[in-house]
Amino acid sequence: MIDIDFANIRNHNGSQDKGFEELICQLAHLKPPENAQCFVRKEGDGGDADVECHWKLNDDTEHARQAKYFLGAINDNQWSLISKSVKKALEKHPRLTKYYICLPRDWTDSHKVIKGKTVKSSWDKWVEHVRKWEQLAHENGMKVEFKYWCKHEISQMLQVDKPEFAGRTLYWFDKPIISNETLV
Repeated sequence: MIDIDFANIRNHNGSQDKGFEELICQLAHLKPPENAQCFVRKEGDGGDADVECHWKLNDDTEHARQAKYFLGAINDNQWSLISKSVKKALEKHPRLTKYYICLPRDWTDSHKVIKGKTVKSSWDKWVEHVRKWEQLAHENGMKVEFKYWCKHEISQMLQVDKPEFAGRTLYWFDKPIISNETLV
Protein backbone atom coordinates (compact mmCIF):
# COMPACT_ATOMS: atom_id res chain seq x y z
CA MET A 1 0.00 0.00 0.00
CA ILE A 2 1.40 3.38 -0.95
CA ASP A 3 1.33 6.22 1.54
CA ILE A 4 -1.06 8.88 0.31
CA ASP A 5 -0.31 12.34 1.70
CA PHE A 6 -3.65 14.12 1.95
CA ALA A 7 -1.84 17.43 2.40
CA ASN A 8 -1.05 17.11 -1.33
CA ILE A 9 -4.60 16.65 -2.60
CA ARG A 10 -5.41 18.58 -5.77
CA ASN A 11 -7.41 21.79 -5.44
CA HIS A 12 -11.00 21.66 -6.65
CA ASN A 13 -13.04 24.82 -7.10
CA GLY A 14 -10.18 26.77 -5.57
CA SER A 15 -9.35 24.79 -2.43
CA GLN A 16 -8.05 21.53 -1.05
CA ASP A 17 -11.07 21.38 1.29
CA LYS A 18 -13.35 21.19 -1.74
CA GLY A 19 -10.97 18.73 -3.37
CA PHE A 20 -11.31 16.41 -0.38
CA GLU A 21 -15.10 16.78 -0.43
CA GLU A 22 -15.22 15.92 -4.14
CA LEU A 23 -12.94 12.92 -3.67
CA ILE A 24 -15.19 11.58 -0.89
CA CYS A 25 -18.26 12.01 -3.09
CA GLN A 26 -16.60 10.23 -5.99
CA LEU A 27 -15.62 7.29 -3.75
CA ALA A 28 -19.09 7.17 -2.18
CA HIS A 29 -20.62 7.09 -5.68
CA LEU A 30 -18.49 4.05 -6.50
CA LYS A 31 -19.72 2.18 -3.40
CA PRO A 32 -23.52 2.03 -3.60
CA PRO A 33 -25.42 0.22 -0.85
CA GLU A 34 -27.23 -2.97 -1.92
CA ASN A 35 -30.65 -1.33 -2.13
CA ALA A 36 -29.50 1.94 -3.70
CA GLN A 37 -31.95 3.92 -5.78
CA CYS A 38 -30.01 7.06 -6.72
CA PHE A 39 -26.94 9.05 -5.81
CA VAL A 40 -27.19 12.76 -4.99
CA ARG A 41 -24.19 15.11 -4.95
CA LYS A 42 -25.01 18.26 -2.97
CA GLU A 43 -23.77 21.77 -3.69
CA GLY A 44 -21.72 23.11 -0.79
CA ASP A 45 -21.25 26.69 0.34
CA GLY A 46 -24.27 26.64 2.62
CA GLY A 47 -26.58 24.66 0.35
CA ASP A 48 -25.80 21.09 1.33
CA ALA A 49 -27.41 20.79 4.81
CA ASP A 50 -24.06 19.41 6.02
CA VAL A 51 -24.26 16.45 3.67
CA GLU A 52 -21.78 16.41 0.78
CA CYS A 53 -23.64 13.58 -0.91
CA HIS A 54 -26.02 10.78 -0.16
CA TRP A 55 -27.45 7.58 -1.52
CA LYS A 56 -31.24 7.45 -1.53
CA LEU A 57 -32.30 3.86 -0.92
CA ASN A 58 -35.33 1.96 -2.22
CA ASP A 59 -37.07 2.33 1.16
CA ASP A 60 -36.59 6.15 0.93
CA THR A 61 -33.95 6.20 3.68
CA GLU A 62 -30.56 7.83 3.11
CA HIS A 63 -26.88 7.08 3.66
CA ALA A 64 -24.92 10.34 3.70
CA ARG A 65 -21.30 11.52 3.80
CA GLN A 66 -19.79 14.58 5.47
CA ALA A 67 -16.16 15.43 4.70
CA LYS A 68 -13.96 17.57 6.91
CA TYR A 69 -10.45 18.35 5.72
CA PHE A 70 -8.79 18.22 9.15
CA LEU A 71 -5.27 16.87 8.73
CA GLY A 72 -3.91 17.09 12.27
CA ALA A 73 -5.20 16.19 15.69
CA ILE A 74 -8.84 17.21 16.03
CA ASN A 75 -9.19 20.12 18.42
CA ASP A 76 -12.30 21.14 20.38
CA ASN A 77 -13.33 23.71 17.76
CA GLN A 78 -13.19 21.05 15.02
CA TRP A 79 -15.22 18.62 17.14
CA SER A 80 -17.79 21.41 17.50
CA LEU A 81 -17.87 21.84 13.71
CA ILE A 82 -18.40 18.10 13.22
CA SER A 83 -21.19 18.08 15.83
CA LYS A 84 -22.81 21.11 14.18
CA SER A 85 -22.80 19.20 10.87
CA VAL A 86 -24.35 16.15 12.52
CA LYS A 87 -27.12 18.23 14.10
CA LYS A 88 -27.95 19.96 10.83
CA ALA A 89 -27.91 16.70 8.88
CA LEU A 90 -30.30 15.12 11.40
CA GLU A 91 -32.58 18.15 11.15
CA LYS A 92 -32.58 18.41 7.35
CA HIS A 93 -32.46 14.69 6.50
CA PRO A 94 -35.10 12.97 8.66
CA ARG A 95 -34.79 9.74 6.61
CA LEU A 96 -31.08 9.43 7.39
CA THR A 97 -30.05 5.99 8.70
CA LYS A 98 -26.28 6.04 8.13
CA TYR A 99 -23.97 9.07 8.35
CA TYR A 100 -20.30 8.79 7.41
CA ILE A 101 -17.87 11.33 8.76
CA CYS A 102 -14.81 11.36 6.52
CA LEU A 103 -11.47 12.73 7.66
CA PRO A 104 -8.03 12.38 6.04
CA ARG A 105 -6.46 11.13 9.26
CA ASP A 106 -6.45 8.04 11.42
CA TRP A 107 -7.42 7.89 15.09
CA THR A 108 -5.01 7.96 17.98
CA ASP A 109 -5.55 5.60 20.88
CA SER A 110 -2.64 6.53 23.09
CA HIS A 111 -3.72 5.49 26.59
CA LYS A 112 -1.35 8.16 27.91
CA VAL A 113 -1.34 9.14 31.56
CA ILE A 114 0.02 12.59 32.41
CA LYS A 115 0.30 13.64 36.05
CA GLY A 116 -1.91 10.73 37.05
CA LYS A 117 -4.70 11.69 34.64
CA THR A 118 -5.58 9.60 31.57
CA VAL A 119 -5.46 11.67 28.39
CA LYS A 120 -8.41 11.12 26.07
CA SER A 121 -7.37 9.93 22.65
CA SER A 122 -9.15 10.97 19.49
CA TRP A 123 -10.75 7.49 19.47
CA ASP A 124 -12.13 8.07 22.99
CA LYS A 125 -13.54 11.42 21.86
CA TRP A 126 -15.09 9.81 18.77
CA VAL A 127 -16.88 7.22 20.94
CA GLU A 128 -18.17 9.98 23.26
CA HIS A 129 -19.44 12.06 20.34
CA VAL A 130 -21.12 9.10 18.67
CA ARG A 131 -23.05 8.42 21.89
CA LYS A 132 -24.23 12.05 21.97
CA TRP A 133 -25.17 11.98 18.28
CA GLU A 134 -27.06 8.70 18.66
CA GLN A 135 -28.97 10.22 21.58
CA LEU A 136 -29.75 13.32 19.52
CA ALA A 137 -30.98 11.14 16.66
CA HIS A 138 -33.12 9.15 19.11
CA GLU A 139 -34.64 12.39 20.45
CA ASN A 140 -35.57 13.23 16.84
CA GLY A 141 -37.24 9.83 16.39
CA MET A 142 -34.36 8.51 14.27
CA LYS A 143 -31.94 5.62 14.47
CA VAL A 144 -28.70 6.61 12.75
CA GLU A 145 -25.50 4.62 12.52
CA PHE A 146 -22.43 6.88 12.60
CA LYS A 147 -19.50 5.57 10.59
CA TYR A 148 -15.99 6.85 10.12
CA TRP A 149 -13.99 6.89 6.91
CA CYS A 150 -10.41 7.60 7.95
CA LYS A 151 -7.17 7.92 6.02
CA HIS A 152 -6.75 4.14 6.08
CA GLU A 153 -10.13 3.34 4.51
CA ILE A 154 -9.91 6.15 1.97
CA SER A 155 -6.36 5.13 1.00
CA GLN A 156 -7.46 1.52 0.57
CA MET A 157 -10.29 2.55 -1.75
CA LEU A 158 -7.88 4.63 -3.82
CA GLN A 159 -5.69 1.59 -4.32
CA VAL A 160 -8.33 -0.92 -5.42
CA ASP A 161 -7.02 -2.62 -8.54
CA LYS A 162 -9.75 -1.25 -10.80
CA PRO A 163 -9.33 1.76 -13.08
CA GLU A 164 -12.28 3.68 -11.64
CA PHE A 165 -10.55 3.69 -8.24
CA ALA A 166 -6.85 3.80 -9.16
CA GLY A 167 -7.39 6.60 -11.68
CA ARG A 168 -8.54 8.80 -8.84
CA THR A 169 -5.22 8.36 -7.06
CA LEU A 170 -3.42 9.62 -10.15
CA TYR A 171 -5.82 12.53 -10.59
CA TRP A 172 -6.12 13.69 -6.96
CA PHE A 173 -2.57 12.97 -5.76
CA ASP A 174 -0.46 12.56 -8.91
CA LYS A 175 0.41 9.02 -7.75
CA PRO A 176 0.12 6.23 -10.30
CA ILE A 177 -1.23 2.88 -9.15
CA ILE A 178 0.14 -0.02 -11.17
CA SER A 179 -2.54 -2.60 -11.81
CA ASN A 180 -2.28 -6.21 -12.92
CA GLU A 181 -3.74 -5.10 -16.26
CA THR A 182 -0.84 -2.69 -16.72
CA LEU A 183 1.69 -5.47 -16.10
CA VAL A 184 0.13 -7.91 -18.61
